[in-house]
Amino acid sequence: SVYGYVQAKHWGVGFLSYWKLSNAPRFLLAAPAVACAWDGLRRVPELLQEALEDARRIVGPKEWRTRNVVWTVCTHWAVPYAVQLGVMLLICVFFANVEIFTRIILPCPLFFWHLAALIDDDSALGKGVLFIHCVFFFVGTILFV
Repeated sequence: SVYGYVQAKHWGVGFLSYWKLSNAPRFLLAAPAVACAWDGLRRVPELLQEALEDARRIVGPKEWRTRNVVWTVCTHWAVPYAVQLGVMLLICVFFANVEIFTRIILPCPLFFWHLAALIDDDSALGKGVLFIHCVFFFVGTILFV
């Protein structure tokens, strides 16, 4: 298709075709968002473990053996959002222009829930995330005006 040709020739869309030294600043610009998304995805198994423990406690030990464990895990609220964020992360880092990642993660609640949890945490990482967001807010506002 014409659109596919334009993407490959002029936009550099394709598997690892955007990975060039000249694009290193773009990867650096997207690095905080990519790192937060990766960290959020890394913590999803902990959420699923909590869901399994809650389901086991609610259902009871006798009925637990007869219930479908996979159905319990897959219907957990975090799974669709984790799939969404993971697919977007893979596409942007390996196939598309990485700088669009900061724009296309906006509809993904898992990313923002994770950021809120990091900021709420009283760790150095949480303080760093808050600092980066404050700096981006003020510097971005000044540069945009």
